[in-house]
Amino acid sequence: MKPGLRLTPEYDPLLAKVMVHAADRPAAVARLRRALDEVAVGGLQTDLGFHRWLVDLPTFVSGGYDTGLIDREWGGGPPLSDAEAAVVAMAAAEGRRRAAPVVPGPRLGGAAPAAADSAWARLARREAIGE
Repeated sequence: MKPGLRLTPEYDPLLAKVMVHAADRPAAVARLRRALDEVAVGGLQTDLGFHRWLVDLPTFVSGGYDTGLIDREWGGGPPLSDAEAAVVAMAAAEGRRRAAPVVPGPRLGGAAPAAADSAWARLARREAIGE
């Protein structure tokens, strides 16, 4: 990868694949858990935590899942304490602040944040802090 190249979240699944093989499903799931626990990726945010959560779901372990599994089981994500939710909201706000380009706009001064001040961004902020 070229130094300084920005890696967007759309490319995270393309970085690596983890596959396992075993004599039966329980052994394969055990190997997959171990492989996920041993994966170390530096400098990038990954979805390893999600995959670790997924391989512990009884429905996944049993093999009795379908394409609606994540939607049914994940819901709004894993439960967070109030303190954890506050940290997540602050991190999301900071990420949006850093990612929002300044573009010419109709406001006085001639510039406005393009994404951070949209109706969708305001709604996401309100939902993140539980307003």
